Amino acid sequence: MITVRLIESNGYDAPRLLKLHASLAIISNVMNSPAFMDAIFDARFHFRRSFSRWIDKPYSNETVYAMLMRATEATGNTGSYTMELHLNLIDGSNGSVKGYGIPNSPEIYTYKARFDEMTTSEMANHIVHEWTHKLGFTHAEYPMPLGKRNMSVPYFTGNIVEILADTYFPLQKLNNYK
Repeated sequence: MITVRLIESNGYDAPRLLKLHASLAIISNVMNSPAFMDAIFDARFHFRRSFSRWIDKPYSNETVYAMLMRATEATGNTGSYTMELHLNLIDGSNGSVKGYGIPNSPEIYTYKARFDEMTTSEMANHIVHEWTHKLGFTHAEYPMPLGKRNMSVPYFTGNIVEILADTYFPLQKLNNYK
């Protein structure tokens, strides 16, 4: 079982913080569900290669699931089964990009304009996607075919959290707080 723990949140006013906490509850509910485990075990992950050499290590689905649940981050969290989140809400929107993380840093940044547009399940998707980068998972940049990109661990895991949230926890899907 994984625990979701908000270590710090910067830039969130009270209504946005309420939406953020609802998103974190979704992450906890979904990632601790049998449906999430089944989805990870059944996935066909795409790991990148270049000139016949692996860029991403090709893990088994069971190993990917164990890494997600163990929550061993490259930034210092040593497998505590706790997703430790350092979340920042910042100005800007940068087009379709929801936010970003910085390598070797625990910080995850989300653009206010995108946050305000997202439902709680979409925000959960974004947080999980960025958090998987903290575990060492990567994905190719454009112009990689969308199908392969969506089967990377960050994209697939974030997307499956959103899909399962909308399917099994529809009452938690909240829209904008304005």
